[in-house]
Amino acid sequence: MVMGIALGLSGIGGTVFNPIVSSFITNLGWRTSYQITAAIIVICILPFSLLVFKFRPDSTKGEQAYGHVSHEAETNASTNGELPGIASSKAFRTPSFALLVVVSVLLQIVAGIVQHVSGYELSRGLTLSQGAMVVSGIMFGAFAGKSTIGILLDRVKTEVAILSYACIGLSGWALMSFASSPALATVSGFLAGLGQGVVLVALPWLIRSSFGQRDYSEILPIVSIFGGVASAIAVTAHGAVYDITGLYIPSPIGNVVLYVIAAVAAVMAYRLRPLKQTENLEA
Repeated sequence: MVMGIALGLSGIGGTVFNPIVSSFITNLGWRTSYQITAAIIVICILPFSLLVFKFRPDSTKGEQAYGHVSHEAETNASTNGELPGIASSKAFRTPSFALLVVVSVLLQIVAGIVQHVSGYELSRGLTLSQGAMVVSGIMFGAFAGKSTIGILLDRVKTEVAILSYACIGLSGWALMSFASSPALATVSGFLAGLGQGVVLVALPWLIRSSFGQRDYSEILPIVSIFGGVASAIAVTAHGAVYDITGLYIPSPIGNVVLYVIAAVAAVMAYRLRPLKQTENLEA
């Protein structure tokens, strides 16, 4: 739940600023809009980074560095041995790891179309401002999805949470493939954004549930690298689909198929998780 709420806040900026920047572009042009956006970033972020972020915790105020382990916890850890979990060298050879990589790659391909949504909506007859509202819908949906899926993962069966959000996400892309009104397109964007909770929150949660805490910090980056590479390629690939076919429609339809495969892979990865098998053997 905490992870979901923390990550969910990242979507608020996109929700608010997409229509604003779109209005700048429409009325002032690209160059001026870039300059204004850069100035906003400098004014809003730089002072916060300089004055609020701290590189050295103040022990007199009870502040501790990220990852700090108390002496008592450290003593218990040394007494009880290593953190529970699977060694990364072993985890990399499990079916669960391969399936989670598939989930990361497929859902990052899905997310890669977000940068083309404004162009897609323009091709459907919407204005640039209306297209920006659809992107804002996606961002707000991502905020809601990341904030709520963690709560669901804590309270219901993992399979139910993952399949529920995957169904919401794929329904959003399916709706976007034929939505022609601004309101319906924005709703479809919101649903598509909700589904992003799977890759942004549920995936790290699945990694921890599958392999434990022991080498989580080594396993997560490897899965993320595969997803990051897929995302970089996907942005170009979605554009290439439009260049070849003259249509954006194959991309949202393809996203529906990718969501189905990713959801099945995620559920299989969880059910085959080696941590559960290890616990069963120890029991």
